[in-house]
Amino acid sequence: MPLSAFLFLDVTNAPFVLLNVPPIGQLVITIPTPKNTDSTRILEEAIRVSPNLFKPLGRSKSDGKRYGKDDNHGRTEQQRFPFGGSDQGQQPEYKRSYREWKRADGGISRQGLSIWDRLFPLLQPPPFDVTKQEVVILPGELEPHQPAGVKFLASQAGALLGDGVQTGKTIQAIVAMKLLFQSGKIKSALVIAPISVLKHWQDRLFDWAPELWQLLTVVRSPSKDKRYVMWSMPALIHLTNYETVVSDLDLILRQHGDKGYGLIIADEIQRIKNADTETAKAVKELGGRASYRWGLSATPIENSLDDLASIFDFLRPGLLRRGLETELSASKKFAPYFLRRRTQDIARLFKEPRYDEYRVEMEGRQLQAYDSAYQESVAELRKLGEQVTLAHALAKLQALKQLCNVHLASTQSAKLDFLKDWLEDIVASGNKVLVFSQYREFGMDFLAEQLKGFGCVHYGLATTDSAKQTAIRTFCEDDRKCVFIANPATAGMGLPDLKVANYVVHFDHWWNPAREDQASGRILGIGQKKDAFIAHVWVENSIEGRIEAILASKRALFGRVIDAQTSTGGTGLSTEEVFGLFGLEPPVHLRRSKTTDQEAETKNGTLADISPREMELLVERLYRAMGYSARATPQSRDGGVDVVALRDTASGREKLAIQCKHQAGTVGREVLQKLLGVIAADPSFSAGVVVTSAEFSGDAKQFAQQNGRLRLVDKNTLARLLIQFRVPVREPT
Repeated sequence: MPLSAFLFLDVTNAPFVLLNVPPIGQLVITIPTPKNTDSTRILEEAIRVSPNLFKPLGRSKSDGKRYGKDDNHGRTEQQRFPFGGSDQGQQPEYKRSYREWKRADGGISRQGLSIWDRLFPLLQPPPFDVTKQEVVILPGELEPHQPAGVKFLASQAGALLGDGVQTGKTIQAIVAMKLLFQSGKIKSALVIAPISVLKHWQDRLFDWAPELWQLLTVVRSPSKDKRYVMWSMPALIHLTNYETVVSDLDLILRQHGDKGYGLIIADEIQRIKNADTETAKAVKELGGRASYRWGLSATPIENSLDDLASIFDFLRPGLLRRGLETELSASKKFAPYFLRRRTQDIARLFKEPRYDEYRVEMEGRQLQAYDSAYQESVAELRKLGEQVTLAHALAKLQALKQLCNVHLASTQSAKLDFLKDWLEDIVASGNKVLVFSQYREFGMDFLAEQLKGFGCVHYGLATTDSAKQTAIRTFCEDDRKCVFIANPATAGMGLPDLKVANYVVHFDHWWNPAREDQASGRILGIGQKKDAFIAHVWVENSIEGRIEAILASKRALFGRVIDAQTSTGGTGLSTEEVFGLFGLEPPVHLRRSKTTDQEAETKNGTLADISPREMELLVERLYRAMGYSARATPQSRDGGVDVVALRDTASGREKLAIQCKHQAGTVGREVLQKLLGVIAADPSFSAGVVVTSAEFSGDAKQFAQQNGRLRLVDKNTLARLLIQFRVPVREPT
């Protein structure tokens, strides 16, 4: 069928029930949805035939969805697809390809994918030239070693990518999967991964395949009824964990057993090394129906060749015989289907050191305890009224940060789940790790108990000089001691360099990022024989995610922690920001003077004197003064972005989409929603910033708190920055 035939179709006789057809062409369907979701079948059945061949049929009703640039606003139509969350702006913990809401009659309606959302990924240009191993079109640049990995996976029906830790196996798999989708070789995919990295997969899909991310459903819920809906609703990619595959095998087979998934990716595939477990049996049951089966693991062999035999029983059934293979025979058989590059070889291609950010989601009792504590904190702070102090707010903040680490009563910890998986590969590869936490009971003590199997040295227990020296010597000289647990504050109080380790993980975060940098520096510099990796772990569905955004913004703006006179108790947060984390305004006696507009007066005028365009040029000059490469966009067709700012930081390149609002009234939530859509449609932007000469509404502040990629600069903050960086409101003539 020619491409032009896909662009418009008649939906008057579409083979499913229409409730209300939105003007943008999305279809709202009732449940259950048709099992057969093949796009070409729908197109064929939608053809109208005139009952009277002598009477013109007339103009057929056309439908479609524009994904290119909008001539009026410069935005992309793609951003109008719901990115998850309800109409009130609350986002679900994990991505879904559909939306659901309660009707007035108490029933539930669900809005799934339109035909255009299904076609859009298939009509994209190829992201990668397999023959030349060159990128054709991708949101970012692959590392030098990654094109070979993409080619290896995309050209194999069953393959094992065994690159070392921290080498980007997830990204290689996503690009290869994207290639299969866009070449029409697969129509669906299932990704199975440990719970601790589900969010990591979701984030990397957003970064590297945003058109596929829109059609992603992460199947994760304690309710099997809800998971049934997740498996039933149309999605190009389902992402779930191994435990859910076992418990939901009947649901998966019922919904997808006839055709099976086009591709199944098993991350940390060593989870199926024991062929007799229910996990291995369930994964292999699904694999038998898939056209492509890929595995990712830095340690595919943990005990014996039988581990590898069980893994290849999923990837290439019949290739290896359990209990009958020798190392030589097995190596010859699986060599064409196994690609392995060691971390120490690949890392020479990276910038030194390499920084990574990992975000996890709380669940179960930990999430329940956190939600309860947050609501109680807000209620208690409100009850205090004008009697509330910064000490009250900071105490609540510390308690919530500790809950982000662990719920001690149940020992549930999303961070720990991630850390254990992360450490397995690192320690198995012969590396040592420094783990930093600022808390004793909710950090160091808890970690030392839970990570005993990796060989821990608890530096916090060393209270004398001799005990400290013994702890350091033990970690450096004993090959069985692979994890060193300490408070980041000790990095500035006599902790020596520990270059025997080449990995650092910050389990929680000090208010002062410079303190963290000092701690990370224990593994850097002359004498480090290996390549260094520094990781930060954040709980995204918490107040911690918002703190991350604020501190990252201030590090980028100032190049250091904000000055003590504009922060609260050394936290790096202003009074307004501390209370804003709870959705509250500070009491009158704690608010800063509202005379900052007058403070910003110079011989060149005030903020009130300039035009909207002059405001944009002012922000451009400000960000240049702060060390960015900044440019104001043309006034027309700017796509909703007034200034683009770029800056290379220790953790990578930061690209900001800045929107300027020069107005008298407050800036509302709708402005932030539009900007979020812009940066969601262009993954090259790391964050969006709204700068205003006015103030933000409470609704806007709450929306920003729930979206870590948005930053707010109101008139008071803007005035302080202009003074701080000595930027005049108008350029001197």
